[in-house]
Amino acid sequence: HPPNATRHALGVLARQQVRDRLPALLPHGAHCWNKTGEIRGSRHDVALIGDERPRAVVAVLVDELTDEFSAGGSRRSPVYDDFAEVGLQVYRALH
Repeated sequence: HPPNATRHALGVLARQQVRDRLPALLPHGAHCWNKTGEIRGSRHDVALIGDERPRAVVAVLVDELTDEFSAGGSRRSPVYDDFAEVGLQVYRALH
């Protein structure tokens, strides 16, 4: 991976505005480069988690949800709390 391409990709992921899943419970100073997504009945978040640099890759995909949340909806899916707990546990495992 050329360094410039890596820096660019991390920069794009660092600008992710949806932070209510894997990065939601991370402590101050932790970094999470992530990309979320959802369609009816499915939610996901894929992230690199670390401090100054990525140290772990995490992917959480949940499908067959029966909630009423649709893509682009303004309500928060309850499964996001579980995503956040996974992100926190991965970060703790690194330390």
